[in-house]
Amino acid sequence: MFGIDGADMPVPTAGWLVHLDEAERWLQSKGLSVNVEGLKAELAEMAAADASTVAVSEKSSKRTAGCTKNKILSADWQLPKRVNLERALGDVPKWLEAAIVCRGKPGGGSSTWNPAIMAVCMNTPSKGKAWIVSLDKLEKVINEFFPSWIEEWKECRETIKTGD
Repeated sequence: MFGIDGADMPVPTAGWLVHLDEAERWLQSKGLSVNVEGLKAELAEMAAADASTVAVSEKSSKRTAGCTKNKILSADWQLPKRVNLERALGDVPKWLEAAIVCRGKPGGGSSTWNPAIMAVCMNTPSKGKAWIVSLDKLEKVINEFFPSWIEEWKECRETIKTGD
């Protein structure tokens, strides 16, 4: 590698990794003034977001791996008559994609579904879907058919109410 002046430069290696505070001190010792506070704040936000993602995924994986198509179809979702949920679970429309926990493979196992997220999808207007199911009806379905998903449904419902 060559620097701007054409001089050889060493290739960075894992040994070059240092804490941001240490790098800042080294730069200052060389007479370079660098403000890294903004970078520190961004890194702290990223770490916090990553920690919450890990906590959510750990909670989800402990609870359940998803519901089968048959379990989803056994629930009375109170959909409009023109909606064929069985067909939607086979040829998944965009509005329902977020509810897939694990996509099935042709000739293999079928997809598994998150009924709490599915309920959110059914309550959210979207392109190509001109209908919604009320939160009260969805709450009844989750409580009656998917009791192990009640906690996640409560979190999802709160998000819907607050618009976050």
